[in-house]
Amino acid sequence: MINLVSEIFSKIKIKESDYQIINMSGSAVYVFNHCGIVVFSSEQMVFKLKGKKTLMVTGEQLSLVEMDNNSVLISGRIASTEVV
Repeated sequence: MINLVSEIFSKIKIKESDYQIINMSGSAVYVFNHCGIVVFSSEQMVFKLKGKKTLMVTGEQLSLVEMDNNSVLISGRIASTEVV
């Protein structure tokens, strides 16, 4: 998946070092270049992003499918994703 994202970012001239959020039809969210998790529950997850921003994912039955140092995959019924 990262190769596809990298290819898209190069075509639209966005730096790959920026955070990347992909909402997959409301069933999953992929986040690349997060800086850590702040809130974790089955209805809300909040992640730190670069530039003192945060990502809030809300929904139902949210769960972490996979997480490493800079990427995370969340599944569930995604109601919204918001960067503040």
